[in-house]
Amino acid sequence: MRKCKGKYYKDGKFVEFSLGYFHQWGCDYEDGETNFGNFTMAIVELPDGTIVQPLPKDIRFLDPPER
Repeated sequence: MRKCKGKYYKDGKFVEFSLGYFHQWGCDYEDGETNFGNFTMAIVELPDGTIVQPLPKDIRFLDPPER
């Protein structure tokens, strides 16, 4: 897993994390009375085992990919 840092949205505000472990990309959706949309999100595990789902633009990888 690649190390990353970034932020995710929780309870109406952004929460920053300085270390997370990227698992893979996933899909999520938003549904409302006037709109509906699918979007890509990252699946990231925090050091305490919590899983968060930041948007791709809200994470930065800290190490190069393995070859």
